[in-house]
Amino acid sequence: MQDNSVVGSIDELPAEMVRARIRIGRRALPRPLGRLALLLAAAVGLPWLPILVEPPANRPMQRLPGVTGSALYRMAFDPVNHILATIDERGDVALQPIEEGTTSGRRLDVPGFARAIAFSPDGRTLAISQIHADILLFYMDPGITSPTMGPPVRQVTHLAFAPDGRILAFVAGQGRDILLWNIEARRPLTTLHLGELARSTTALAFAPVGHTLATADYYGNAVLIWDIPTGRILRRLRQTGLAYLAYSPDGRALAVVGHGVQIYDPSTGALIRTMGNGREDIRRAAFSPDGLRLAIASVDGIASVWDVETGRERMRLDSRTQVIRDVAFSDRGRTLLAIGSDGDIRRWDLDGPDIP
Repeated sequence: MQDNSVVGSIDELPAEMVRARIRIGRRALPRPLGRLALLLAAAVGLPWLPILVEPPANRPMQRLPGVTGSALYRMAFDPVNHILATIDERGDVALQPIEEGTTSGRRLDVPGFARAIAFSPDGRTLAISQIHADILLFYMDPGITSPTMGPPVRQVTHLAFAPDGRILAFVAGQGRDILLWNIEARRPLTTLHLGELARSTTALAFAPVGHTLATADYYGNAVLIWDIPTGRILRRLRQTGLAYLAYSPDGRALAVVGHGVQIYDPSTGALIRTMGNGREDIRRAAFSPDGLRLAIASVDGIASVWDVETGRERMRLDSRTQVIRDVAFSDRGRTLLAIGSDGDIRRWDLDGPDIP
């Protein structure tokens, strides 16, 4: 698989390029001459000269058959118990163990059409929002009854647990209100009123440390970082095409998925790095457990892994499906999981020689 790019200067070369050869017709130039021609082309700025870039190497992929057999749209991963929860196109929820040698997954008895799912940090509770029904708390421990949470809202589209697992944030009121719900007391803690600040909240993410919540508004082109105790907006990040948010495990970086992926310092709002070259087909991003890598899911069926510090693409993983909708690291970052449009779960072993 190759990516044909045209560059006019050395600064425009894609960050993922690790080897390049100039071809004239169908004959490749000798290696020393090819390198010299590449440097000369970059120096004089010949925009018409095609550069064929070899993408980073793929990794062996394993396919796990989905429980429902339908296209998968949402997922939540429990890194404690190594279980993947998924929602398919019919609103059915399934649990799939992803460790080697584990038993097959199972479908959950969810009375309504599921819209969003989220695992608590300890992996013991799975929150499931449904169309025209209450939010369901599914307890993973056997023998414990799973109650409905009872908030007076419907059509909840996004869920997020606080780091201590006691608070669940969800989008309500056509995306203009964000409710924080005390799970233990089963009552509202507070409501963040966006009003004219946002028209459609498309993502929620709690900071792993501290008491802040990041929200994304697709139409308002802004990320808002809230102070939970006071309900105040600490800062506003301008961004276009917002689709998803992901905090690094230490909370020092916030990945904003829009046109490409921007990495911000959430404490200052400073832009640290940009990845993905402004692409509009990226849907999800996930940090590795050590925070050093970022996995990206795109609708072209390719999952990619990037070095957060340098902004270089390290791996490009072909899923052999039309669309990848979400990704997650597992096994302490040694494995990457992905869901796509055919209902199967992809798993790549990331161990092996790194990209030079």
